[in-house]
Parts: sequence; structure tokens; C-alpha cells
Amino acid sequence: MTIRAHGFFWVTIVFAMIDKYHQKNATVIGINRNGWKPSDLPQIPDIKKQIKMSEAISGIIFTVLFTVLCVYPIDLLGIGRFHDEERITIPFLNADVFRDYLPMIWIIAALGILKESIKIIMRQRTGKMLALHTVVSIASTSLSAEKDMTQLYRYGTEYLIGSLISLHCSH
Repeated sequence: MTIRAHGFFWVTIVFAMIDKYHQKNATVIGINRNGWKPSDLPQIPDIKKQIKMSEAISGIIFTVLFTVLCVYPIDLLGIGRFHDEERITIPFLNADVFRDYLPMIWIIAALGILKESIKIIMRQRTGKMLALHTVVSIASTSLSAEKDMTQLYRYGTEYLIGSLISLHCSH
């Protein structure tokens, strides 16, 4: 019982001293001594404008995964066939042509990660976030349009058809 009484006594004394010091300090720096009003509190954030951390982090993860899938296994994406008990993969895309697009893919991925990182920092949808999203979207679209994407698919299908014909003729 004595320990509880001492604990209560010292906690009460410490908080009383802190309160007295705060009131004296408030007078010195010009803070209202009458207390606070509810209008002094910060505004309650709008839930609809908040950006969830999971949204931004998942955006970064999917951007990285998409970039890795676009950059590294180009030769693995295709039609698999067995020829003389050996597996042959005929790629959908021509790797030589696709290499020309790698800088564009890296830049678009960097812009996407930058946008998601700023979402993590800001944590709220604002006019600035809308402007950033618009600028990144326009930049990504203009980068994509800079290179003729149909050229990539045209060369890719020609390569695929040529490989299939040469494989069939070798029988």
C-alpha cells in the first residue's frame, strides 16, 4: 500500500510542476492562458483525399515487377516446341528490336516509381498530386509514342513466322 501511495504522490507532484511550468512559460511566449478552444485543433483530414500506403507501395512493386518482366526474359516469352527431343522456344518479340525500347521502358518505370514515392510522402490527394499525375502520364505517353510500337510487334511477328517456317522446313 505504501508503494502505491508514494507512486500516486510523486506522479501528482511531477504533473503539477509540469502544468505550473507550462502556464508560466505560456505567459512569457504570449500563449492564451484561458485554455484552448476546439477551433485551435487541426482540421480532421478527409478520408476520401487520403492516399493509402498500400496503394503506393503496391504501385511500386508492380512497376518493378512489370519492368523486370519486360527487360529480362524477352527470349523466354514465346512458343515452346520440341525438335529432336530438344526444347526450342520461338520468342514472340525480336530481342534485337526490343533492345531499342529498353531506355524508354526504364524511363517510364522511373517516372512511375517517382510518382508513387511522392504519393508516399504527400499522403493526400491534392491539386499538386493531380498535376504530377497528369505530367507523368503525358510524359509516359509521349515516350511511348516516340517509338513506333507497331514496328516492335511487326518485327516480332515477322521473326516468329520466319522461325516457324524455318523450323517446319527443317523436318
